[in-house]
Amino acid sequence: MERVKRIAAATAACACAFIGNAQLVVNNTITVADLVQNVLLGGGVTVSNLTFNGQSASQAYVQIGSFDGTNCNVGMNTGIMLSSGDINVALGPNDNSGDTEPLGGLGTPGDVDLDQASNSNTFDAAVLEFDFIPAGDSLSFNYVFASEEYLEFVNAGFNDVFGFFLSGPGISGPYQNNAANIALVPNTTIPVSIDNVNDVTNPGYYVDNGDGFTPPNSTDPQYIQFDGLTTVLTASALVECGQTYHIKIAIADAGDPILDSGVFIEGGSFTSPNAISIDITTESSDGVMTEGCTDALFTISRPGSADDIDITIQVSGSATNGVDYVPALPATITLPSGQSSVSFPVSPVEDGLSEGPESIILSATFVNACGDTSISVDSVQIIDYVPILLQTEDLSLDCSDDSVL
Repeated sequence: MERVKRIAAATAACACAFIGNAQLVVNNTITVADLVQNVLLGGGVTVSNLTFNGQSASQAYVQIGSFDGTNCNVGMNTGIMLSSGDINVALGPNDNSGDTEPLGGLGTPGDVDLDQASNSNTFDAAVLEFDFIPAGDSLSFNYVFASEEYLEFVNAGFNDVFGFFLSGPGISGPYQNNAANIALVPNTTIPVSIDNVNDVTNPGYYVDNGDGFTPPNSTDPQYIQFDGLTTVLTASALVECGQTYHIKIAIADAGDPILDSGVFIEGGSFTSPNAISIDITTESSDGVMTEGCTDALFTISRPGSADDIDITIQVSGSATNGVDYVPALPATITLPSGQSSVSFPVSPVEDGLSEGPESIILSATFVNACGDTSISVDSVQIIDYVPILLQTEDLSLDCSDDSVL
């Protein structure tokens, strides 16, 4: 009862403290299907069977919508947002120490997986679910968790909870359908929550957003309403391309239905990339190789790292492989399991010939387990070595790229 009285008093005191246009923009009039298909998804993922709180995805709901965070401190420009209340609760400035919209909560049920994750009863759950087929061997997306429970109710039994519950081939966890929660503190198996990420526990991932009374957070609309939030985090998992997976993105109040929380998911970040990439970097600022002086580093990268993969290399251009530069570039490269990239240095040979600019064109091809082909191409130019001779007793430069200060 004391908690309810305090929140109600704070709400009344701050109701008219600021009138203006908040810099965070939210919209909960968009259908769930549009939010997922046109905002959330990036490349390499096909989705089906969308629902929100078990209802049709062809409707809009107050607990889910789009956001534009370009001019606020969320840390992401656009995406979708889920909240344990009306998503308008997130609008800044942070002029309320304990906002709940509507006041007293929505009066809707919690979620059994969130009950288990928080070890308490949950209320006002917002649950987005869908099946998806990944094109690559990994899944990832970026998110920020925020809450009005910070910091007053850290470790006080009101551990508002969210989770990204993934199930499907190769996934094993303690939740429904053997799902695993992939919303984890980086490099740990600890779920992200109010008790697990705050100013004392894992503080490097926590952003203090004020107390609801103190400027500038309470007066400047660039600050969202929630008293605390995480830095931008990434949820990820290894998957099997072409297989069907299920994900449940859920958030709820825990312990009681007041003091709302929200989770922001970056638009276009829900991806399962299957494309490889080539990057050629040179030691010189002009991006060319110089015979006998300036080398280059060739790097081939791939998304994920679940399996050994073979990449076919095709070398073309006017420079002769293994003659104008060493070592000779191979016809195939194997990236072993657990390794996401391979790099190798290439040195142009000083041959004393005036040949003019020559080129190396590198093409890498990869066919994944689903039969999808990815091709990446990059190139670099080799120029002749031209020594600079200075008429001086003390100084000479050996390479055309050298300089005198």
